[in-house]
Amino acid sequence: MNNAVRQSEPLPVWVVVADTTGRLAAPCQAVGITAHRALLVAATDDVDAFVAAVARFGVTVLSRRRGDLLPAGVVQAVFDPIVGTTRERPGRLLARCGDGRDGAVLVDGDLVVPWADLGDLTALAAEAARTAA
Repeated sequence: MNNAVRQSEPLPVWVVVADTTGRLAAPCQAVGITAHRALLVAATDDVDAFVAAVARFGVTVLSRRRGDLLPAGVVQAVFDPIVGTTRERPGRLLARCGDGRDGAVLVDGDLVVPWADLGDLTALAAEAARTAA
């Protein structure tokens, strides 16, 4: 595919569900995510870097089976509040709770869904690879 054409297309947003325990507990609690589960999301062309980055936070994603496009448990987001916010921060691993309704907190009379920025996707993936080696 022509790179100029690819660059004009929006980045896909990948999602995996994770328990907010272990390494995820502190960054989630710091921004007000108190739900027991969160969505880890990233806007990237590199789903393998996404999988490696979530592994850095103790989230196990099963390997792809022959013929599978995505690893088990990884899905592509289509819900606009998730996709829009995530694409505003490409290449970052983010956490948020549920579908935007659960886990929302009241700020100045408005319901707001807290987001945790867990770091640069490439750096997290590289760190996970070094740790696994």
